[in-house]
Amino acid sequence: MKEKISLAAWKFAGGVTDEAFLMAPRVLRRVLPRRKVDEKSLGRETRFYLDKGFTDDPKSFFSLAETAPEIRNVSRKPYGPGFLEEYVFPSEYEPKNPWIRDRYLRHEANREARLFRWTHGDRPRDTVLCLHGFLLGDHLDAQRMFKVRRLMDRGLDAVLFVAPFHGKRSDGNFSSQRLALRPEDPAFTCEFFGQAVQDISATLLILEKLGMGRVGLIGASMGGYLTALYSCLAGSHAFAAMVVPALDMARPFGPEPSLYSFRPAPALLADLKRVWTFHSPMRLSPLLPPEKILILAARGDRLCPFEFTQRLCKQWGWPQHRFFPGGHWLMNDQGERGRAWHGFLDQMGF
Repeated sequence: MKEKISLAAWKFAGGVTDEAFLMAPRVLRRVLPRRKVDEKSLGRETRFYLDKGFTDDPKSFFSLAETAPEIRNVSRKPYGPGFLEEYVFPSEYEPKNPWIRDRYLRHEANREARLFRWTHGDRPRDTVLCLHGFLLGDHLDAQRMFKVRRLMDRGLDAVLFVAPFHGKRSDGNFSSQRLALRPEDPAFTCEFFGQAVQDISATLLILEKLGMGRVGLIGASMGGYLTALYSCLAGSHAFAAMVVPALDMARPFGPEPSLYSFRPAPALLADLKRVWTFHSPMRLSPLLPPEKILILAARGDRLCPFEFTQRLCKQWGWPQHRFFPGGHWLMNDQGERGRAWHGFLDQMGF
């Protein structure tokens, strides 16, 4: 009985903490200016994804890189038993939607993709490719979040993929990083996911060209969404691990009438919501077998609702998973998350 009360208490505490984090964007949505767009333009850029059939066949929207782009090593400094290197390469992504192409491409910093690589620098080693969460992307944050030093201590290399409009791919302020996920602009967010997928595939080709060993993916929160999505589009990576993954953009936020300078008609609002969610991994099936997938989630998570995680596990044939008390930020796992992750690496031979 005590254990059940403790689990319920941690679920409640985790949920309350998540609600506190959700309060800020909810307040901002009330005070920030509404998106200034006319109904005709909004409808035109939204209908593009329905008319092209992307909402019915999400896979048809995405493109993978065919060849490794040229890269530049812009820095190298000592780190632990090896080095921390930074690479840049051109993002070759062209937005599919002609109605927002110019608006998307005007962000110059985003057209140069970035990787941070923690390497022993001696021989080809198995590598963990890390995909960060929303509004993150700084390599020092990732270094702590993914416990890079511990990965290196077990003989692995690690790489951080910086998502579009994050870190050095942004203009350096909150507004520019927020471009990635904008419920008032579902078309822009669609193209963000399209670019992220293509740049991740280019990253894997680059790592192969650099002579790395096998590469497995781990993503947290939004990075979990990208890990799950990519694993439904390609299957050449060694494994996919997701920690408190976002899985559906329908919650906690989505398009609503208050985000616009006019009140969208019900049919347009329905189209906006459909475009906002069509790329969800929950609409796809993984190309990796269940034994090569690990999902770590919190039962009280309200930022990335736990019910979606449960549903995905069922749809994907119950891959390896561990569910813990608590929420997205506050989790009571007593080190079990780390043990599950490193146990999974052992199983994968990493």
